[in-house]
Amino acid sequence: DTPVQFEGSKTKPSSLTSGDGNSGIERSDLSVGVVGTLLRFIVCSRFGLSEYELHKLSQLPQSIVVSVMTHLRHLIPRTGTMSWLLGDVVQRAIVDRFKMHENVAAALHLHMANFYEKRPVGISCARVAEELPHHIVKLKDAPRLLKELADSRVFFVLNRNFPKSELHPTLT
Repeated sequence: DTPVQFEGSKTKPSSLTSGDGNSGIERSDLSVGVVGTLLRFIVCSRFGLSEYELHKLSQLPQSIVVSVMTHLRHLIPRTGTMSWLLGDVVQRAIVDRFKMHENVAAALHLHMANFYEKRPVGISCARVAEELPHHIVKLKDAPRLLKELADSRVFFVLNRNFPKSELHPTLT
């Protein structure tokens, strides 16, 4: 595995930022190789990720993402174009193997929230509505969540497709 680094986030969760501006994330925590990087993103996602989303989030060449995901198909079943993980045991193994400490997971959620917030070309409004609120809830950022839910495109997709209980996340 070669080390992979992804674009730094523009903002850091306040709970993770120390007085010196260091988020507490070690470079080694972010350099877990290609497989570790892709699996970490999938674990943090709400409903799995497409190869295109993995390519854009990880900033890896699409050919590498496709190759890795093809080799991992026995571990990660696919539904259409989305990658899905098997249950808690597999997720826990990935978290343990690739050292997904709480601060690393928070950094990934922040990176993913920033990514979906930009509403990138090639990602549908429905995918943004599925993923963006999930990552903001994980960050416990109530003002940001309220802002996103105020976006009618996000709200109507959530209201139409998900249980109403999901519109009332616990942020404490």
